[in-house]
Amino acid sequence: MKLRFNEVCRDKYTNELYEFDSIYEFEEERALEIIASGKAELVHSISEVQNAVEQAMQEQLKEDEKKKQEESRMINMFSLSKKELIELAKEVDVSIRGTKEEIIERILEKEVDNKAD
Repeated sequence: MKLRFNEVCRDKYTNELYEFDSIYEFEEERALEIIASGKAELVHSISEVQNAVEQAMQEQLKEDEKKKQEESRMINMFSLSKKELIELAKEVDVSIRGTKEEIIERILEKEVDNKAD
């Protein structure tokens, strides 16, 4: 494991001097001991950081795509006539009473509830 030192210190076993902001590689057990002392922190490899960033970006893209689909579905529902909305409401078993907006809201709530189950 690679560690970056937060201060100048001397290794208690080897007597080696570690400079501030220097990076050294240690066996896992020794590295964890040094980290626990607060004198150094783990240095993540570039590939680990890149993988984490890529994964976060992919998750964000999926979330954004999901929101776009939901917005598109809502826009499509607003373009339906009230009669068509009533038919859709009957299909998903929600109340057909109220304005188009109220019916659309109930349909979308039902879809969200179904996805949560």
